[in-house]
Amino acid sequence: MKELDLNYSVLIFDDDLEHIARAWPGLRTLKLKGVRVSAECLQSIAKRLRQLEVLEIAFTRCNDLVVDHICQNMAATLRRLNVAGCESVTDQCVCTVAMMLTNLQSLDVSKCHQLSSDGFISLVRLNKTLRYLDVSKTAISGATLTQLRSSLPACNIVHEDRV
Repeated sequence: MKELDLNYSVLIFDDDLEHIARAWPGLRTLKLKGVRVSAECLQSIAKRLRQLEVLEIAFTRCNDLVVDHICQNMAATLRRLNVAGCESVTDQCVCTVAMMLTNLQSLDVSKCHQLSSDGFISLVRLNKTLRYLDVSKTAISGATLTQLRSSLPACNIVHEDRV
């Protein structure tokens, strides 16, 4: 198995994901949007699934430590990361992503309300690889958005004001 889409699955628990990670270590795509698993389980997945190219963990309990594990274990392979709506994603998370995920092509941090201009500016480091960035409904300033568009000319930056 190379791709697994469990988005919004209400009957998936930590033990289930641990079993999946052990059974299919060669998984390339894992989609867990809205799945209610612990941060500890997400860390474990990051340690076990080192060949992931696509990881969607939007609206989960993703936090700084989870992102750190993702970056340490998937730096060589991860191309697309979606952490939209994760309440614990901070500027530190985005800085870690910008520093360590040097092959990242797509990042969705929309609806991550703790992010500030400081975190967004760090993404300039990905100017050679980043092709898609969603910063919709965040606190990004107009000046920072302009700076990102200038510094990331090959990147499609999606922005929709906060509601």
